[in-house]
Amino acid sequence: MTNNMWGIEKETDQVKQVIFLYSDNSYGWEWERGKTGQKGNYPEVVFGVKPWGQREEYFLEGSGLPLQLDEVDSLTMEVDLDYKISHDTGENAWWNLAFEVWLTEEKPGGNVADSITDEIMIWFDWKDVPWDPKEEEWEDAEAVQDGPYEYAYCLSKDEWGEGEWQWHYHQFRIKEKGRIPEEVNIKSFIDYIRERHQRNGKLWLGSLEFGMEYGDYTAGRVQIKKLEYVINGKRVASGRTGKGK
Repeated sequence: MTNNMWGIEKETDQVKQVIFLYSDNSYGWEWERGKTGQKGNYPEVVFGVKPWGQREEYFLEGSGLPLQLDEVDSLTMEVDLDYKISHDTGENAWWNLAFEVWLTEEKPGGNVADSITDEIMIWFDWKDVPWDPKEEEWEDAEAVQDGPYEYAYCLSKDEWGEGEWQWHYHQFRIKEKGRIPEEVNIKSFIDYIRERHQRNGKLWLGSLEFGMEYGDYTAGRVQIKKLEYVINGKRVASGRTGKGK
């Protein structure tokens, strides 16, 4: 779990964001943000290692990552959470609850951001995100069927990012907006991108990320009661591993 404030380039009294961990294994974050004019923040839970690298003590032992795409036979996410948006009115007051993965040409561990090829996001709930395409502009309204839920492939931008870091950005959205399925077949989304964009099976999957991205004039809270992944039949789980106080 990381108190990710990537969008804030300077300290400001108008952003308060904290993460918490309870003895019952639930955990999460809450925030309150006023006017900053800066980019979004993304408090999140990270399995594995991101393309920008991580300090060695943050690596999750037993996560099974990184893996090359050809090595991923199955990958599902199981989640149970509560969330509440207590304020989202004002200029740049946007948010989304989302899952994310990065694909890279080099094996993640240290900083391999220069080799990022793709960023894939799955949105489960959202409001007023500035780069939202209108429904009639979605790339594929019937991209993925996962159990009883349908997902649209909404946005495909092959020059995303800034400066020296640019990659192909892909955005899926659940069509049953605001629903958080108990189980999500992540591999089906990766397979869709591989087929549609001819991605090589030698690309690396280094991390699995789940969080809440938000802009100005928003406030809320997310409490995760369960977040587990099953990777090639092996289960990894988040939460407190010992007895809490």
